Formats: sequence, C-alpha cells, structure tokens
Amino acid sequence: MLGTTAGADVIARDVADGDVFAELDALLAERAAEPPAELAGLFCGGYIGYFGYELKALTGGAVAHQAPTPDALWIWANRFVVIDHDQNLTYLITLGNNKEWLDRTEKTASN
Repeated sequence: MLGTTAGADVIARDVADGDVFAELDALLAERAAEPPAELAGLFCGGYIGYFGYELKALTGGAVAHQAPTPDALWIWANRFVVIDHDQNLTYLITLGNNKEWLDRTEKTASN
C-alpha cells in the first residue's frame, strides 16, 4: 500500500509484500540528499517510522501473530530539526524549497 497524506510520502508494508529492508534501502538510495556541511556524515534526513516484530520472519524468525497495523511504516521527512547537544547548536533543515516553514519555525523557536 502506498499513499500520500498532506504532501508527505507515507509507505506501509507487510511481511507478505517482500523484503521491506531491501525496499527501504532502494528508496533511500533514490532520494539521497546532501546534508549541510556541518552535518555531513552525521545526519541527512530520510524516512522515519517503525519496523514491527512481525518482520523477524525476514531475519529467520517465525511470525507468532498477525498485527492489525502494518509490519513497517515510513514517512519521508522533508523538513526537520537537528539538535547538536555537544556543540549546543540547533539546525532547521528542509529538503527542497520550503522557506515559509523555515521562517515560521525559526520565529516559533525564538519565542
């Protein structure tokens, strides 16, 4: 099942759909983004979501029950906040041209 909600990509998969780990790897390769220089090698955004316990069937385990929720679900994060506690810095990042979100978030964070 693949859907779009509020402009964000939402992908839900079940064990029966195949190797969801390989699928996520391919999706990440397609959408690879260049992070800001300060975050290179540390964080570049991507998909957020979860892997359910049922996915153990793809790693040699047995599926014990059928969950009412998808076995895996990912949402493409095209804007996010990165907090570097070591350097005491906060980054507002958008993948694409979303100046309105950057301005609104910076204003909210400053209050």
